[in-house]
Amino acid sequence: MDIAVRDSRAVSGWVFGTHMYNGKHNADNGWYRLVPVGLMWGNDPEVNQVAYEAGERPKESWFNPEGSNLVESMHGSRPWWGWNERMNGPADGFISACISCHSTSEWPHKGVDLFPKKYVHQEKDGRWVPNTDEDGNSMDPQVMK
Repeated sequence: MDIAVRDSRAVSGWVFGTHMYNGKHNADNGWYRLVPVGLMWGNDPEVNQVAYEAGERPKESWFNPEGSNLVESMHGSRPWWGWNERMNGPADGFISACISCHSTSEWPHKGVDLFPKKYVHQEKDGRWVPNTDEDGNSMDPQVMK
C-alpha cells in the first residue's frame, strides 16, 4: 500500500511511503499486518550512475529495517529497491523510484504515452529526475526516469 502526502518541508514537496503485508503477524485486524517499508522525500538528483558506482548513496530515502528483513525472508529473485537504492514499493518498477515515477503525473492529462516510442540511451553521468518542478515536470528525454 502506498501513501503520498504533500509536505512543504520535503525537497520534492511530497513524502511517499510504502507498506507491505506481513501474513506472519498475529494481529486479528489485517490493517495491523501492514509493515512500513520506507519513506522517500526527494530524488537525490546528484546520485547518478557514476556517483553511485563511486560509493554515493541516496540520502532522501529511508528504509525500515523490519521491512528490509521481511523482504529478505521471502527470498525473492527480483531487485527490491528502486534505481540505485532509492525507495520503491514491492510491486513497482525497480528501474525507477516513488517520486521519479509519480512526479511525472499531471492534471489535466496531456496524453503522454506511458512508455516512450523510442529508447533514449543515457550515459552513466546522465541527470536524474530533479526534486522540484522548476522544469514544469517536463518529460525531458535527457532526464533519466
